[in-house]
Amino acid sequence: MNVRKFHLNTNRELQLNWLPQRPFLGLWFLSYALHVADAESFIIRTCGQTLSSTTPWALKKRLHLCFGQEAQHAISHEKIYKKAVHQLNWLKGYLFVHRWICYKALPLILNQKILLVVAASLEQMNTKISLWSLEQNSLSQATDSEMRNLMEWHFYEEVEHREVVFDLLERENIPKWQLIVGSSITALNFFFWTTMTAFFMAVTQKIELKGIGLGKLFTLLIQSSFKLCKKDYHPSHEDIRIIDIYYGSNYRNSSVTQPLCRTT
Repeated sequence: MNVRKFHLNTNRELQLNWLPQRPFLGLWFLSYALHVADAESFIIRTCGQTLSSTTPWALKKRLHLCFGQEAQHAISHEKIYKKAVHQLNWLKGYLFVHRWICYKALPLILNQKILLVVAASLEQMNTKISLWSLEQNSLSQATDSEMRNLMEWHFYEEVEHREVVFDLLERENIPKWQLIVGSSITALNFFFWTTMTAFFMAVTQKIELKGIGLGKLFTLLIQSSFKLCKKDYHPSHEDIRIIDIYYGSNYRNSSVTQPLCRTT
């Protein structure tokens, strides 16, 4: 597992209709990019608070590498956020409300174990979105190569560290009802906010609601979130061989990323 820095040109204007063949899907991915910086920071914070002296050293090492990847994702997506709110004035207040509800208010009323379930469930959905997009090669017709590279880099790394937070969750012996509560909160919040942001961007920018095709993705996200509740499930069961061969070689040798540290 490597920690890589993505080279993002902060001077370029954000291209909103960057996936013209499926414009709404492009907005949905952009919305995902706007929301995911907070999600990544929440995952790092929550998992860090769960670590203890009894956590195995090998798992701690993997978590620190995972945190490194997530931190780079958050940094890059925060730059996308700044571009978006500069171009769309209404977004700043709207995303502030989202941040307050999901990452300020909810952590005050949920206990640490449910918060860890939320973090693991976010990772599950990140992985499923990544697998769904990479397997379909859904960004192949993107007109903004930088946005495509950013999303594919992020997606590949989500697949790469898909097991780490789950392994921490497994050690906590969390009751099934808490797994269900955490998974439900995550799935509904995640899909609602991401989709509504994309919808508002489409309406305000008069971008055609074409190529939505989110029914299957919604089903996959719900299913992936609730896999945490299955007794014999582990993320390593996902078959990622094709993705690892194609995208792995791309991003191990890519000019758009810079390795910062890696496993030995």
